[in-house]
Amino acid sequence: RTLYMEARRLAVQRAMSRTQAVTSEAVETLREVMKCAIPSARVAAAKAILDFAIKGIQIDDLEQRLSELESKLAEQR
Repeated sequence: RTLYMEARRLAVQRAMSRTQAVTSEAVETLREVMKCAIPSARVAAAKAILDFAIKGIQIDDLEQRLSELESKLAEQR
């Protein structure tokens, strides 16, 4: 079971690395779509960019909170 979980984690990490490698292209594509003549496509692209931005802020906030909690826990030990 442990080997399976490690292999699974490695596969996901590799997939995430490949995804991150094309993030700039994806954002540029969304920016291009935002300029197209089809209103629904423009809205969908704009919404996707805003959703990603918001999620990024939320993740940063959670990382900061977790770090602070870990520091407090370490101090209590």
